[in-house]
Amino acid sequence: GFSVAAALGVLPALLHPDPHQCLVIGCGSGITTGTLANMPVERVDLVDISANVLPATECFAKWSFSPLRNPKVKTFIEDGRNYVLTTPKAYDVITLDGFDPFQFGANALFTAEFFQLVRRHLTGDGLLCIWLPISNIALEELQVILGTLGHVFEYPSVFFQGTSDCLLVAAKKPLRVDLQRWQTVLIDTAGWQTLAPFGLDRATALLSLFAVPRSTCKALSEHRQLNTDDRPILEFATAKSSSEQNLFANKRWLLEQRPKAWRELGDNVVIDTPRTDAVRPRAPEQLSLSAETYRDTTKVMSAATAAQRGKWQRVQQLVAEPGPDDTRELRRFFLEWVCSFAMQVWPPEAYANVLSASVAAFPESAELLLLAGQRATSIGDTKAAEQTLLRALSLAPTRHSIRLALADCYRRSGNLDKAVQQYQQILREDPSHPWAADWLRAIER
Repeated sequence: GFSVAAALGVLPALLHPDPHQCLVIGCGSGITTGTLANMPVERVDLVDISANVLPATECFAKWSFSPLRNPKVKTFIEDGRNYVLTTPKAYDVITLDGFDPFQFGANALFTAEFFQLVRRHLTGDGLLCIWLPISNIALEELQVILGTLGHVFEYPSVFFQGTSDCLLVAAKKPLRVDLQRWQTVLIDTAGWQTLAPFGLDRATALLSLFAVPRSTCKALSEHRQLNTDDRPILEFATAKSSSEQNLFANKRWLLEQRPKAWRELGDNVVIDTPRTDAVRPRAPEQLSLSAETYRDTTKVMSAATAAQRGKWQRVQQLVAEPGPDDTRELRRFFLEWVCSFAMQVWPPEAYANVLSASVAAFPESAELLLLAGQRATSIGDTKAAEQTLLRALSLAPTRHSIRLALADCYRRSGNLDKAVQQYQQILREDPSHPWAADWLRAIER
């Protein structure tokens, strides 16, 4: 939650070439408002429907920079949509901070009419950034939101960290990413200190979040129903969509879009040889971007294109060549995506080699360990599968997909008692989980 709130303040200020006037709808913890006000902007208007929320921002002062004490921040107690409807101002950045579509009244902030209203109040280079939780919506509803956004805005996209939240970005003009400028701004404003606890303190780490491109959102706008004021699809559908199964489906779909997103972004990424004045003398030396970082970022994007075309040798070569620390997160996201689909399309030996090397390079990745455990189970090596999946579970104890894989391993090895224990643990955490309940009933019969 905190990482997304901080990124919601930093990312739009980096994507916009020169932001001055900003609007935050929804105060929440104040982290987004405080982080955005700490960026090189002139003013941040904060709108919330309840004055009682504002004092709570001091509870999060460690992460929020106490936004209400910042002279850049002006507060308005008003309904967010009504404020946009009535204000004469135009903004460079407008953000929606933490509205879940299933909450009462939140649908009004996800309709085509509201997006059109926001678009009219954005400057030429202006952009809208939305924090969207994906654990309480089905994949079809996620696609409805993206399609509705793509129907109104010329350049919609999604940034995704791999958690239960994503950031939607919509603009009138193409996104242009200058990694050197990003890093300079992060250092100059101490933005890196805000994002460092979440591993997002480098420009390349933020770039690695780019997940769904414009073309996908535009295609969804043509083939999906739109969420509108007179046809509020989300108002009724999302209330019954909260489940681990939906979260897993949303994550997988978002990760599957990543290579295409990188290909489209590649034409707009500025990769220059670092200038001697690019980083100010007072900035920490280790935070400056090197030419090696730029080259490795380009290499990862190129490998993403190759992977989708079945050229596994390029991926194997990338894993074999360690990159700089700056691009570690980018490489991990890329390899998690590759290994999630390559089992079905690559030669078995090639897939096994890439997966094994990826796990060795990123032993902290629960996703890679899960895939390795599933592969070991599929080839009958249930002892190795159990060890690998237990390591994954120690890293992510609340992930039901890991427990399901571990239970599958136990079933195949004939250890039904341990399989039952895993299914029962899932049902204790989520009594309505369909797969765990079905398998438990099957074993009991």
